[in-house]
Amino acid sequence: MRRLVALSLLLPLGAFGQSDSTQSPEEQHVDQIWTTPFRAQFESGPYQLFSPNTAATNSITGNLSGVQLSLDLHRHLSVGLSLQDAQSQALTETGELFFLDQMRWAGLLA
Repeated sequence: MRRLVALSLLLPLGAFGQSDSTQSPEEQHVDQIWTTPFRAQFESGPYQLFSPNTAATNSITGNLSGVQLSLDLHRHLSVGLSLQDAQSQALTETGELFFLDQMRWAGLLA
């Protein structure tokens, strides 16, 4: 009985060592990519909004910048912290400053 069990365990291992001599083995090239669980992203740029409180020619313009830090906890779950800064302004038709706003906010992302 022991010989039968030992033989049944060794037969699959012997099958892996066999190769077909009629076909040449293909070369396999595997690129290994290393990833880190941490990511950082920075964004900055101008934006333009049209407000219903002003005429269409008096759009609100501004600059938005922010940074986002994230950590991968699992393949389907990551948490992050986002910090944003925005500055908005609106000018009248004569070019005078009509509206100025500075906002900063932070958020937890999951």
